[in-house]
Formats: sequence, C-alpha cells, structure tokens
Amino acid sequence: MSFLQEERSRVVIMAPGSSLSSEQCAMIKDSRIYTIAIGDAGRVMHTEADVLYHCDAKWWHHYKGCPDFDGKMKVSFEKTDYENILHFRRSPNREGIDLNWPYIVTGNNSGYQAINVAMYCNPKEIILVGYDMKDRDGRHNVIGHHPDAVRRPYDFDLFRKNIAELVPVLDYLGVTVYNCTIDSALDCFEKKDLKDVL
Repeated sequence: MSFLQEERSRVVIMAPGSSLSSEQCAMIKDSRIYTIAIGDAGRVMHTEADVLYHCDAKWWHHYKGCPDFDGKMKVSFEKTDYENILHFRRSPNREGIDLNWPYIVTGNNSGYQAINVAMYCNPKEIILVGYDMKDRDGRHNVIGHHPDAVRRPYDFDLFRKNIAELVPVLDYLGVTVYNCTIDSALDCFEKKDLKDVL
C-alpha cells in the first residue's frame, strides 16, 4: 500500500492561489493534519507538507525536482525524469473521481486532480485553501507569476465548472468539503474561516 492510500479522516489541500498567506500555512502546520500542497504552495509556502503535487512535468524539471521539499512524497500527473516522483496515470473517465490506483481524473487543473489524490486516503473532510480560482490584481499565484518556462494559459471558468461537478460525487462518497480560501471565486463548497475548521 502506498503512503497516499493510508486512511486519513481529514485532508488539507493547499493550492498556490495568491490569497494563500503565511498565517494560514502556520495554522495548517500546527494542526498536523495530512496536507497535500500543490505546486508553489509546497515549493515555497509549506515545504514540509506531506505531499507535493503538480501535474506538469515541465514544472518539475524547471525546479529540478524540488530538492528543498522536505515532505514525505512528491507526485506528478505527467511522467518526469525523477525516480523519487510518483507518476499517476490518466483515468479513462472524463469526470468524477477514479479510485482505481494509480489513476486520476484530470479535470483540466491541478486543484481538481489533488482532490482525486486526496480521495485515495478515504477522508471524511477535505479542507481547501489557496483555491482562489481567479486573478487577483493581475496575479493568480502566490509567487506572482510563473516563470515563462512553465507558464500556461488559465481558464478559471472551466476550472470552477469542472470542480463544481465533483459536488454530487463527493456527497455520495460521504465527504464534506470546506473552502477556507480567502475570497475564493469557487462557490460550490461551503465557505468557512480556516481557524474555525481546524
């Protein structure tokens, strides 16, 4: 059994939206709740998260496999040249959650994929932070903008639509999702203050 498949009752997923704050990161670290950090959220903000996830191989290659990440596991959707990065495979399903290891549904964005990764540990609660799902003063990432080498277009309308389609699936699976992002454009999950949820 993989580390990613061990049962956890609660999971935090930390996305790299520009609203993500050092205060939120400190609260999550102190809570010791199993945490999946996406991209720069784990590379810069919470380098001790349990899992660092990013879908793009070129991101991993640009940052040389993120050697400063001190968490337990690195995970990618696209195959990389690094032996210590677990590679998931594309699910034949075009929507929903795939729990046939090691497949995930892509949903066209890492935030969606990280929810699928979290579901492998059978949680009852998922707590989202940094899921801005919009530009904020021309920024959409906690580091400001991706370097040109890893930049790609963002379609936040599509991302929000795809994630919203997970709501009935997660309800059926008995999972409660709290969106604790500061001023998120993702409206399909109940919004709460992070300190109240933790």
